[in-house]
Amino acid sequence: MSTRALICYLDEHNVLTTTYNHYDGYDSGVGAALRAHYNEDSKAREIANVGYISSLNPETGEWDAANTQAPEAIKIDRKTFAEQLYEHADGCWAAYVYIWDKFLGTWGTIKVESFTDMYENLVKLNLQEEEV
Repeated sequence: MSTRALICYLDEHNVLTTTYNHYDGYDSGVGAALRAHYNEDSKAREIANVGYISSLNPETGEWDAANTQAPEAIKIDRKTFAEQLYEHADGCWAAYVYIWDKFLGTWGTIKVESFTDMYENLVKLNLQEEEV
């Protein structure tokens, strides 16, 4: 059984680049690897631009890929970010989404359970404008 995840980098032009990860996408797998080995802006951008990863080793940060696939790039509208990201994550069956916050220098983790959860988590990460 695989736990899928998206590894994302949001740039200064509001373009979200995503890499799909097939196995061990939970926080103690991919999340731990990202925090330990891809914890600076250039490394976060690099891993988000791989495109397809079969698995990411939390101990070494090494990844392997059974397929080749270009990364997805999505122009983000901050008013509809949750909708855009939820649709993309749902289309990949991703259970987790990891987004690099270049301003704080940290990875944000979102467990994909529902659109409402996605929206609330993006508001907490200051990536989604709240409705007024």
